[in-house]
Formats: sequence, structure tokens, C-alpha cells
Amino acid sequence: MKKVLLSLLFILFIISSCVTVKFKSFEAVDFWDYTPLIKKGLFVTESNSVNFDYTAIGSVYIEIRAGEDKDKSKAVKKEQYLDSDIYIQKNKRTVEYTSATIDDALKKLSNQLSDVGANGIINLKISQVSSMQISPDTYYGPGYIITGMAIKK
Repeated sequence: MKKVLLSLLFILFIISSCVTVKFKSFEAVDFWDYTPLIKKGLFVTESNSVNFDYTAIGSVYIEIRAGEDKDKSKAVKKEQYLDSDIYIQKNKRTVEYTSATIDDALKKLSNQLSDVGANGIINLKISQVSSMQISPDTYYGPGYIITGMAIKK
């Protein structure tokens, strides 16, 4: 009886462990166009070295994320009359949602480079980031992070 039970357990183990895992196919292709920066006269490269003299201005870090725009969201008070002498007051909010696009991130990069007097950026890195929760009631939406070194040619 013991051998039969062990044999059945062994067969059950073998059968249950032979499950085929099915993977979903996935492809990702993305292209970030630097033409708007180049048209503004900025030198752009992902390389960390260039073959000309330059002055390093500083490191650049830009993070842009989608989410509620607190400056544009407004509280609206609305009174509703239930009867001629009874009314209630409702507080409603209109919420403005801001998306985070690569064009917005590159525009911020261009403005930042202009603000510090740089006319180029080397070691440019662009990363897409997913949404994240930083506290029980605070979430950041998806967006982009741009880093690099601002230079003056």
C-alpha cells in the first residue's frame, strides 16, 4: 500500500509539474526625434565624448510625468435648492489632467539649456518611466526622464 501511494504521489508530481508556460509576444519600437533641438541651434549627442573643445556648464536632469495639474484644477461651489427655503451646498472639483509627452520633455530641455547659456548637450539619455506610488495617497503617472551634460561649444 505504501508503494502504491508513493507511486501515485510521484506520478501526480510529474504530471502537475509539466505545465507549459505560454508567453505573450511583445515588440517595442520607439524613436525620439532630436530635430526640434537641432533646429534651435543646439548640438545633441548621446555620446559622452566629442572631438571638439567645449566648456561644461553643468548636469541636466528633467523629469516630466502625467497627472493632475493642481494649478489648473479648481474647486467649484454649487448651491442646489431643494425647496423654496431649503438648499444644500455641493463642493465639486474640475480636474485638469496633464499628459507627459516626449515633445514636452524636449521642450523643457531646450528651455533649460537656453536658461543656463548652453548650446549643446552630450551624454544625452532619455528614459521612459512607468507610474509609481510614493505614499498611500500620492501617485505619479508615466513620463520621461532626461539627463545629460549641458555644454557650450
